[in-house]
Amino acid sequence: MKSSSVIALLILAALTAPSQAQQPFVLTDGTPLRVRLNRNVSSADAQVGETVDFDVVEDVLVNGVVVIQRNSRVLATVTEARPKGLMGKAGKLNMNIDHARSVLGEKIALRAVKEYKSGDAGNAGAMDIAASIVTAPFFLFMKGKDVTIPKGTEVTAYVHGDARLDEARLRAHASSAPKKEEAATSTPPAPSAAPAAQSSPAALTPSTAAATSAAPAPQSDAAPAPRASKPASASGITNADVLALKEAGFSDDLIISKIKSSRCAFKMETSDMIELKKAGLSDRVIGIMMEKTQ
Repeated sequence: MKSSSVIALLILAALTAPSQAQQPFVLTDGTPLRVRLNRNVSSADAQVGETVDFDVVEDVLVNGVVVIQRNSRVLATVTEARPKGLMGKAGKLNMNIDHARSVLGEKIALRAVKEYKSGDAGNAGAMDIAASIVTAPFFLFMKGKDVTIPKGTEVTAYVHGDARLDEARLRAHASSAPKKEEAATSTPPAPSAAPAAQSSPAALTPSTAAATSAAPAPQSDAAPAPRASKPASASGITNADVLALKEAGFSDDLIISKIKSSRCAFKMETSDMIELKKAGLSDRVIGIMMEKTQ
């Protein structure tokens, strides 16, 4: 009788020991996940079924172990996209938050609302992400406007359903991941010495270098080449000069007196005359200019 009692106690201890030793490592349902939109999304050009990507803003941890890493990708899908219509009809844009991935690459289902009814359990992961951003002041859906969600917008998604995780693999991954502190404090390699200059077959000694720098440059007996002279400007006043006098407010009589007393270099082709007339010169002035070109 006594031995039977001992055996029963041993069996009971064996059954209860695993449950006491192994604590569940679970990312629980409803855990918040802050995400940031990577690009502008607008009802004007979005397409149903289009994939939209977000980045995780902060690490998600379980028992001090990173499960979802910051800057990892979260995917959403456009479920409704309708551009603004006639008669002031506003556009419409809805997206479903889909999933994130753990540091081990496992999919973790997400939803856009923290709580859901039990009857919606099958669709909770596909609720409209607009439900979590509609209260933001820049998402007031103006009548007759396209709905645009700008790049950098942050929203909160939620883990959909308990996600059981492999604690041993997660801790192994965390211990093998490179430490940022080590990368930041690692000593950079010393820069390699610059190769010696090979412009001369023999290296200069200090004495020869000083002599070389002190030696005057050889002078040539040839006479210095004359400087190139600037091209001479056209002699006399030009069409532009006459137009400048006109713009300055001089009368036709004064302009004509200037033309008659000066050497002239007018261009009086048909196109030139048309330009002068368009610029406001009178027929009298244009006629005198023509006489000076003959």
